[in-house]
Amino acid sequence: MISEQLQKGKANLKAFKRSPFHQQLSTPIRDLYTELYENSPHLVLGLVGELLEMATKIEKDCLELGTQKSPRRVKHEDINDYAYRFVVFVLTATLPYKGEVVRHLCNNRACINPEHLTIGSQYENVEDEKDRRYTGDTT
Repeated sequence: MISEQLQKGKANLKAFKRSPFHQQLSTPIRDLYTELYENSPHLVLGLVGELLEMATKIEKDCLELGTQKSPRRVKHEDINDYAYRFVVFVLTATLPYKGEVVRHLCNNRACINPEHLTIGSQYENVEDEKDRRYTGDTT
């Protein structure tokens, strides 16, 4: 699973191109990720691979780093971000937009399994929580 995710990430990073609107959408964090994707894709992909390898596999195929209350952070160059955000942004070669969040489909903030993560809005994240409560999923 990890090697497949890394291969997809490699292809996504290779295809990464700045949008024509890059300057208008520029934020410090977007610019940092852009620099990493353009200048050292092999390094960030290697770091993602290390994170996935060091994670502890638990129930529901979650790959945990840190705890629910204190998920692991990644510090690389000038980026200081949650590991789950770093993993999903790098593997999808996506730049963070203001107002976006990384949703945990498994309801485990410590999980960095790319198959459990998706980028969405805060509204969608809140709706996920409501759905979990409605269905009785308190995990």
